[in-house]
Amino acid sequence: MDTLDDYDAKTYLDLPAIDCPPSVWKGALPTAPRYLFAAGDTKYFEAFAPSLAMAAHMQGVPLHLHVINPTDNAFGTADFILRRLPDVSIAWHHEPDLEQRGYRPIQLASYYCNLRMVLLPHLLRLGADRVYVTDLDIILNRHLPMQGPPNPIGLFLRDRWDMLGRSDARKGMLNCLGALWWVDYARLDYANQCADYILSHAPRWLLDQEALYQTMMAMGLRDEVFEINRTRIVDWKFDEASVIWTAKGPRKVRAEPFAQRTDALIAELRATKPQMQAPRSGLQVVDRLNGLQVAVEAEREAAKSMRPPQTA
Repeated sequence: MDTLDDYDAKTYLDLPAIDCPPSVWKGALPTAPRYLFAAGDTKYFEAFAPSLAMAAHMQGVPLHLHVINPTDNAFGTADFILRRLPDVSIAWHHEPDLEQRGYRPIQLASYYCNLRMVLLPHLLRLGADRVYVTDLDIILNRHLPMQGPPNPIGLFLRDRWDMLGRSDARKGMLNCLGALWWVDYARLDYANQCADYILSHAPRWLLDQEALYQTMMAMGLRDEVFEINRTRIVDWKFDEASVIWTAKGPRKVRAEPFAQRTDALIAELRATKPQMQAPRSGLQVVDRLNGLQVAVEAEREAAKSMRPPQTA
C-alpha cells in the first residue's frame, strides 16, 4: 500500500500483524506494551518533539513518536533526541504526493493532526496492549501511570458541558477533547472505526475529536469509556498538580508557565550527555533506526502466535 489513505480501515482485521503497517514505514517501533504516542508533520516534530521526549524521559513514561514527511532537519532532531534518550522510539514515513492533493493550508495541517488516529490501529496490531494518544505540543508535567483504569477506552468527554450559543455542528466537534485518549487492544474495533471515520471525510480541523465521540456513540460504548474529564490529568490552566498541560495557538508562546517549561525541558535535553555516538550522515541515522525496526519486528513476529485472534 503506497499511502495510508488508500485503503479501508475495516480491512485491518484481515491483515497479518507484521504486514499491517504500510511498507513505507521506517524507524523503530516501541517495545513497551503500553506507551504514550504522538505524531505530526516535520515542522511540529522539530518544534515540540524535543521537549515532549525530555519530559517523558524525566517522568518515566515510555514514548513513541511518528513524523510524516520528515526533512533533513527532522532527521537531525530525531538523532539529537535518540543519542540522549535511547528509551524513546521514533518512526516515520513519506507521502510524496501529499502536496499534489490540492489541500488548503488548514486542511493540510488537519491531515497531519488527524493521521495519528489512522496510525493507532497499526500500533495496536503490532503488539501494544494500550496506547495513550496525545498531541506533540503538550507538556507532560507529571508521571502518567501506564497501568491506568481498567476501561479499554479513555476519553475526555465534554458533551454534558454547557455549550450555550454553540451550533449543533460545533458541539459535535467539541464533545471530546483530543489532548489525551487511550485505546486498548481489546477495543481494536473502536480504533479501526475511528480511523475509518477519518479516512471517509475530507481533512478539517477537529475531525479527530468528532471521530472519537461519534464512533463511541455509534458503537454504543459510552459505558465502557473512562471519563478523563473527571480527573486532573489534562489541564489548560497549568496547575502543577495536573499531569498534562495543553495550550493551543498563541498560548503556547504567550502563556508564561507553558513557554518557560518548554524552554527548560529543551535546555535539559541539550545538557544531557549523549549515550550513543553521533552518525556522520543522515543516511546512517536511517540505517541505524531501520536496524532497530527489523529487530523489533522479528520480536513481534515471534510473539504474535501467542496473541488470541481478534473477534468482530
